[in-house]
Amino acid sequence: MNKNSDQKYKVTMKDVMETAKEYISKEQLVELYRFIVFSVVIGHGDLHAKNISLIYSSNKFDEKTMQLSPFYDISTTKIYKDTKINDVGLKIGNKTSKIKKVDLLQLASWIDIEVTLAENLVEQTSKQFIDSFESYIEKLPANIKALPYHTSKYGGQKPFEVVLKEYYKNQVEAINKNILLIDTHEDIWN
Repeated sequence: MNKNSDQKYKVTMKDVMETAKEYISKEQLVELYRFIVFSVVIGHGDLHAKNISLIYSSNKFDEKTMQLSPFYDISTTKIYKDTKINDVGLKIGNKTSKIKKVDLLQLASWIDIEVTLAENLVEQTSKQFIDSFESYIEKLPANIKALPYHTSKYGGQKPFEVVLKEYYKNQVEAINKNILLIDTHEDIWN
């Protein structure tokens, strides 16, 4: 995109997708869209323009065909005390937090991804996180689960396992509310 590093948060997800659309196949563009959905689902608040790359399809000197590079620098920022607010680092629509299903579907429409495909990718990715993440926590070795995790500048700490479980609970609530559009609060009139 010919942007300096200090500009990496100054472009939008739409800008990234429109630029990628010029160089990669429709199939790869859908894969990039799915990665963006995944990033929202996990709360990848550091997803910026320099964390998405295209590479040449081969090492041939005259190669012109491009493809997505393998994805990298992927982690949630929702577990860090100072960066919990952003769902992603680049704006989708006009926001980086509280991204909703409608925002993700609008992004898909801007780059000509069919609404049914986009809805399926949003739902599948969201449900996969909800169904799988807890099992990853359980698979961690006991010494990793027990690591002290600093939760405040005043010295508060919790075991890493507790932090991950709180993160999971909060993400599921946000996904259900904003992306899957499930009201998890009981109706007080019933």
